[in-house]
Amino acid sequence: MPRQNPVSQATFAEFLEMEAKSQARHEFVDGFVFAMAGGTDYHNRLVATEAIDRGEKLLGYQKLPGLQAYVLVSQLDRRLEVFQRLEDGGWRYEAREDGVVRLPCANAALSLDDLYRGIPVR
Repeated sequence: MPRQNPVSQATFAEFLEMEAKSQARHEFVDGFVFAMAGGTDYHNRLVATEAIDRGEKLLGYQKLPGLQAYVLVSQLDRRLEVFQRLEDGGWRYEAREDGVVRLPCANAALSLDDLYRGIPVR
């Protein structure tokens, strides 16, 4: 889903100040402020946000030479997805619905039981 036209341009500090005063939610990308998907249909907003996270954000983050992992946490289902950079510069994709996901680059492990404790998901 393509991103809508930006609402304005701002520094990150200006964005944070604006966001603190605004009832609507916005997203800051490369100096541009975008309105977050609105309306009352929560599921449609999640789908729109997920499309951006899997599309332009993922591609942009993968261009950062220091980025070692990109993690997506589902808000609807019990699912954690991890894109990890390989030594040859390629990427490995892993999706988990249970257990523990290890992130060697952060010397961390994410337990899905801990992550979703108390959160109603499918």
